[in-house]
Amino acid sequence: MKKILTVLALAAAVLGVSCDRPEEPQVKPTLTVSPSELAFAASGNSSKTVTVTAENVGWEITMSDESKAWITVTENSDGKTLTVSVSDNEAETARNGSFTLTPDNVKVDPERVTVSQEGAEVGDLSFSLDPTALTFDGEGAPAQEVVVAVSDAKLTWTAAPEEAAKDWITVTASGDKISVSVADNPDTTERSGNVIVTPDTKSVNPKAVRVTQKGKVLPPSLSTSVESGKLEFDYSVVVGTTVYVTAVDVNWDAKVSDTPDVVGNPVEWLKVSGITKENVDTPYFSVRPETNTTTEARSAYVVVTSDNPEVPNVTIEVVQAGGKEFLTNLTAPVEITDMGTGVVNDVFFSPNQKWLDRPIAMWSLTLLAPGVERSKDWMGYWHYTGVGTRLYIELYSERIVYNDDGEYYLPDGDYAVAADEMDENDHAVLVPFTVKPGEETNGNMSIVGGSWYLEVIGDAEEDVYGDMAPISSGTLHVARSGEEYTLTMDFKDDAGFSITGTCVTKLDNIRVNFFERPDPSEPEEPEDPDEGGELPPFGPPTE
Repeated sequence: MKKILTVLALAAAVLGVSCDRPEEPQVKPTLTVSPSELAFAASGNSSKTVTVTAENVGWEITMSDESKAWITVTENSDGKTLTVSVSDNEAETARNGSFTLTPDNVKVDPERVTVSQEGAEVGDLSFSLDPTALTFDGEGAPAQEVVVAVSDAKLTWTAAPEEAAKDWITVTASGDKISVSVADNPDTTERSGNVIVTPDTKSVNPKAVRVTQKGKVLPPSLSTSVESGKLEFDYSVVVGTTVYVTAVDVNWDAKVSDTPDVVGNPVEWLKVSGITKENVDTPYFSVRPETNTTTEARSAYVVVTSDNPEVPNVTIEVVQAGGKEFLTNLTAPVEITDMGTGVVNDVFFSPNQKWLDRPIAMWSLTLLAPGVERSKDWMGYWHYTGVGTRLYIELYSERIVYNDDGEYYLPDGDYAVAADEMDENDHAVLVPFTVKPGEETNGNMSIVGGSWYLEVIGDAEEDVYGDMAPISSGTLHVARSGEEYTLTMDFKDDAGFSITGTCVTKLDNIRVNFFERPDPSEPEEPEDPDEGGELPPFGPPTE
């Protein structure tokens, strides 16, 4: 108990000592301005002073962009006063603004100074323009004047072309007149711009003079994109040449003639097509010759005419090279020795409808020696690489109808190479046991026409061939033993070189090109438009 009393006594003594020590005075942070309202006349003002009293606090001046546009506040070197000035108010309406002294202590309130300014006494100031619109010719146009009439001589103004027209409109002001001139218009289309007249008094709105210039006037003329006046084609053309026409104030047409003048005779082998005159920036037409089946070069003319007799015609000479005497590049007979066994094959077969009395069935055989491989590109075309023989044979067998089992066999026999004969209606007469001869390929050996012998000679992204020859005559002997076929070839190309050899294969990769349809002579339910139809064209598959 005594220890407790002693501790309490000591604590009381300590407290007594602390209570007797004097406190230091604390200065409260404050911020005031005087005056807090300033008023100015519309113009001719002197600056005014605002006194700032700040105790134990810092501050900074803040002001909106709208107020900054006409109010200027400067902090003086004494750190206790501000100088406030305003620009002249040219508007008739009064305006108000403010600035604020913002303390760095959140416990101190900011001080705001409001600034007001009277509106200007501008009276009834106005001006007029005569004329308010000008029109110029496209070339060689003289300058024109615009008179500016003001209601009071104290109203002044400036004139200038708008930004978008500064490169072709020139303005010169003298007294109460504006001289407007324009550069020559390089285009045949009309163009427009404005000359802006701006008063020096903001209460008076600017006005515009509309300037319009006509397009450049071109004399009637006729020209084409064939500057040389001559088009040259190979003997075989896949895609024609587009000729663009520039016609000024004339209507035009294009015709084929055997003379440089349009009065000549038509030329059957040269075609002008796709004449397009409307809804395009530049009119055009296409020129395409048919394949030259002769060995002699030939020429004709495309004559572009107009409906204006004073505008000369444009004559384009068209020259086409002579055709090849032979499609083959063989220089000696060929004996196929790499297709004895192991031949890779792809068979494309088109049977007949059961009710269709058609004398033939269509076959296409792709035969590749074991050293040749093929792959598709992104467009679906086959490409052939490696080294060895590639044979493509199109043939007609006897009539074969579609069967549900999908089992088909190439009939035995001799197939003679023969071109299709045409009947009186220009329809092909299809004969069984014939081979379709090779035709012009337009340079794309991935897809050949008719039957061809090709020698693949390299591994490359693009097909590389050595010997290439269309099969033009001869026979193909087909002999089947079970699933295996022996194909004996005794062909000749178009130059008479022999192409002989034997191929042993199972022809086990048959793709059937067929849609079964009901007999149209029998009453049946309506035909499904998504099924059936005519047999597709005979040719190599792309899939």
